[in-house]
Formats: sequence, structure tokens, C-alpha cells
Amino acid sequence: MRPTVPAPSETLTVSDGRNILPPQRHGLLGRAWLKRRAVLFAVALAVLGSERMAWAQGRVPRIRQRGTLVCGVAPGVAGFAQIDERGRYRGLDVDVCRAVSAAIFGTPDNVRYEPASSVDEFQRTQSVDLVSRRLTWSLRREGMGLLFGPVTFYDGQGFLVPARLPVQQVRELSNVRLCVVAGGLSESNLTGYFRSHKLTLQKRLIQPAQVEAELSAGRCDAFTADVSELGSLRSGMRRPGDFRILPEQISKEPLAQLVRAADVDLFDVLRWTIFAMIDPRSSG
Repeated sequence: MRPTVPAPSETLTVSDGRNILPPQRHGLLGRAWLKRRAVLFAVALAVLGSERMAWAQGRVPRIRQRGTLVCGVAPGVAGFAQIDERGRYRGLDVDVCRAVSAAIFGTPDNVRYEPASSVDEFQRTQSVDLVSRRLTWSLRREGMGLLFGPVTFYDGQGFLVPARLPVQQVRELSNVRLCVVAGGLSESNLTGYFRSHKLTLQKRLIQPAQVEAELSAGRCDAFTADVSELGSLRSGMRRPGDFRILPEQISKEPLAQLVRAADVDLFDVLRWTIFAMIDPRSSG
């Protein structure tokens, strides 16, 4: 079976529900659209050819047999993954899932989204094919039997503080009440940074939904997480001007999608799909 590619006169629907006009109506933009579609089509042909030759028992044939790609996401961070008022998934993480679907099936719409709260949860189930949810590519996680695709976003851990708090640097947060989500990489980074810099850590464990209330009530003097998450939290606050993000970061977080180490066929599709999204003019 050959993947279905839209005819030049058809429209393409992107993840936020908008229809893109046919390429010939957009000049240079249309040519870029055609190049991106062509690269994804080439990825799809490689998938089908490899499937016939060597991947009879791989993850991709099972996805094709099922008829849907199951993608683990974590809605809630603006720009990465959100569910709009019509129940549609939107954001960069969602677009990667849709692009992989296009490479496998010839359409971006054969995706089922499942919540993926952690790497451990992904490893406990075989039902999710890949995870696309702002996870940091790390050596420790690679040692857990995972493969990371190309980095799609370079993040870093920072601090959200009330605008009234007269601090400019992280060292000024020594011996103040710092809130962090329990059990994640942010908590580990926070503890390690304060220990290595001989700063006094007053740590308070909370959930993301509590951040604004805890900061406003003075029970937290700062909240720490990836800067992308802090920006999303601040933009959704009732009075975002009452808070600011410190310019200093205490870690570097290269974010990437991941699959199981055994699913090499899906890993290849993921890699080349992201390459096509980044630069559709290239060929490999």
C-alpha cells in the first residue's frame, strides 16, 4: 500500500484547525510547503520499503496495522501542548505527532493522544508508541532503554518570583521559601545547585495549579521549573504583571521526543520526520 499524498489542489489542515491554501497560491511559501510534503512522502516510502524488507516485527508495522499512532503528550503548557475549547490538541509537541502520522500513513490525522505524565509511566505500558512532551534528553534516561529524537527546543530551569521581591540573581534566593513540583528533574536540579553553591535551601513541594495562589499568599517566595513552563504559567495568571522570571538559569534542558530503544524503526521515522520539519529543503 502506498501512502496517500494530497493533490496540489487540496488544502492541508494544521493542528490548530486552520486550512492552508493550495501551494500554488502562496508563491515561495507554497514551494516550501511542497518541499516539506515531498520529504515526508520520502520518509513514508522508506517506512514502507523497510517494512517489507526487515521490520516485519517492528513497531511501525504494528502502528500501521492498528491504523493510529498513539502519542503520549502532557497538555497544559502554552505553545507545546494544549487542548482548545473545541477539544483539539495544539502546539509544537502535537505537531510532531501529526508529522510522524503523516510520514507513516500519508495523513496527519491518524493520531490518538494519551496522557504521558512521566518516563516511568511510558515504560510501564506498551500501548503508547512515542512520547512528545517536553522531556529532557539526558544520559541517565538513555540508560533506561530509551532513544531520543533530535532536539526540538533548548530550555533551561529558571525561577518565577513576585515582582515586588528585590532579587536579580539565584544566589539571592538563599534561605527563602522556594516551591517546586515534587519528584521531577526540577527538584533534583534545585537541590543539587543549592548544595554545590553552598546556598541554604528552604524547599516547599507543591503542584503546578497551586503556584499563583502560593506565591500571592506569600507561602512561596519563588517557584522553579523550566522557563518554558514558567512563561506559560505566568501568561495564564490573573495578574501576570505581578510576577517576573529571573534571567539566570541553573540548568540546560535539551527537549526531545522519545521512543523505546527496541523500536529502532519508529526512531528512524521520528528522526527524519523532524529533520523534514526543520529544513524541508534538505534531502538525505
